[in-house]
Amino acid sequence: FPVTIYAYPEVKSIIVTENGAAFPDQVINGEVNDTERSGYLEAYIRQVLRAKAEGVPVDGYFVWSLTDNFEWAEGYYPRFGFIHVDYSTQKRTIKSSALAYGKCIREYKLEAKCESVSALHNKSEAVDVFSTDHPTES
Repeated sequence: FPVTIYAYPEVKSIIVTENGAAFPDQVINGEVNDTERSGYLEAYIRQVLRAKAEGVPVDGYFVWSLTDNFEWAEGYYPRFGFIHVDYSTQKRTIKSSALAYGKCIREYKLEAKCESVSALHNKSEAVDVFSTDHPTES
């Protein structure tokens, strides 16, 4: 994280908003295996946790975005979301990064070391992130 984060001791609370990364995600065999996004989030979350551990008043973190969407500067591509949207059919597919991130924040609540997001998304138990009442596709 930038050294300048320490330059503002009067700041009482920092909330990271709209943090994400865009990649050319594709649905293959009904799944979106977005390892690049998982790696990006893992690296970023580790830095947020490091800053918090070193006394930076980080009180919130929000990933951008829930679904793929229209970006004013880029249109419908590239894709930022945790949920892939097929724009022609509106079918949604939950990406592997969403499953890994969900498992991470539920188990660790971002207060302890979070197991590698990249490793989580390659484990079969990551699929159990959502109960059977919440299908991965709709």
